[in-house]
Amino acid sequence: MKHFLSVTFLFSVFTCKSLAQWTQQLSPVKSDLKDVAFYSNNVGYAVGAQGTVIRTLNGGKSWKQVTSPDSSDLNSVTILDSLSVMVTTAATFGTGAVFESNDQGKTWHKTLFDTRDFYATSIGRKRLFSISAGVYRSGNGGVKWQQQQPLNSTTIYGGVVFNDAQNGMIAGNVGGILTYSADLLKTTDGSHWYPLDPFSFPNANAYSALTMIDPGHIILVTNFYNKFSPGDSSQIILLTDFNLSKDFVDSSWKFRYRIINPAFNDRVSDCKFFSEGKGFITSKTGVIYRTPTFGKKLIKEYQGKTPLNALCMLNENTGFTVGDGGLILKREEKAKEAPASIITVKLYPNPAVNHTVASFVLNESKPLAIQVSDEQGNMVWLQPEKTFANGNQELSIPVNNLRHGIYQVNILSKGKMMGRSRLLVAH
Repeated sequence: MKHFLSVTFLFSVFTCKSLAQWTQQLSPVKSDLKDVAFYSNNVGYAVGAQGTVIRTLNGGKSWKQVTSPDSSDLNSVTILDSLSVMVTTAATFGTGAVFESNDQGKTWHKTLFDTRDFYATSIGRKRLFSISAGVYRSGNGGVKWQQQQPLNSTTIYGGVVFNDAQNGMIAGNVGGILTYSADLLKTTDGSHWYPLDPFSFPNANAYSALTMIDPGHIILVTNFYNKFSPGDSSQIILLTDFNLSKDFVDSSWKFRYRIINPAFNDRVSDCKFFSEGKGFITSKTGVIYRTPTFGKKLIKEYQGKTPLNALCMLNENTGFTVGDGGLILKREEKAKEAPASIITVKLYPNPAVNHTVASFVLNESKPLAIQVSDEQGNMVWLQPEKTFANGNQELSIPVNNLRHGIYQVNILSKGKMMGRSRLLVAH
């Protein structure tokens, strides 16, 4: 950890190109997606508004909507194994719940309910934790739950994370007179939870996201709230040297802090950091940041207009993020290749009413994907990547279900743009 503590880069935000690319996946839904999780490189789920659950079994190449467990908004998704998945709901009419499926989302059964929103996480070997009005634990994959302790009734909790089988954190914001401020609890045995001392924080900013690098080092992203509304500035803090201290009756965690990045203009939704300093941050303004220095230097790796709500990194190079309107983005490292010739794409008819034909010529056999995007950059049609032979190529693209407007037809090879052309749909 000495390398971790010796980072001394200047505070800044950069915009530059990297060898990786976030590409939009074809989503089967338009509802807002709130969380995403993967069990392996292939099996993943995303959940969202009005009971939406979608699943991929091929690493995001295609997604399928599965049976909804409930009509309430879903806050979190946890994958137990290749067949079992658990989702949690917002509190509708004063009740939140936990649902589990053992057949990849075909059927669901309710395993737990309480009076507030639920969030959950898994730490392996069928050990589960969930939070609502209290902390719950299950040692048998959610068949039975045991309440560990009640939680602060004035705090809105938004997540529970574990670094290993014993060390975890619960995060939320406690309401004050004019603002919110971070309210965090920590356990070192998976059983007893104690709050972090509020006076050990550098300020009264609100919790946005966090990552446990290890039990003794936590990266916390906070927001400068103003009168119960998110502010336009965020801060990145390193929390270290935790010491459980008893004051009069109550115990709390004293700790030290270091402000890594004092302020950057955005509203953070999620983050993931790795032990050597590399990390990713998603925002409600549609930006994805990459950092090599625990957040001291932030690089805008993706910039869209759709709010992003959750992030799941499978490793330091591959991950997914989801957002409003069914948005799904995947990050993959781009392979270094020799420069390829640009493909000239012709569309006819253009303007189009029912369909258009994309015509192009290849000098050699090549794997290609063809996608159609609207003026906001949202993908509305996709031909998944497949190998095209050399020579003249034609592909019919249906447009009868698209609104009147201007679209862009893109041809990509392994995520790299090879050719594009503009299309006018005129109904």
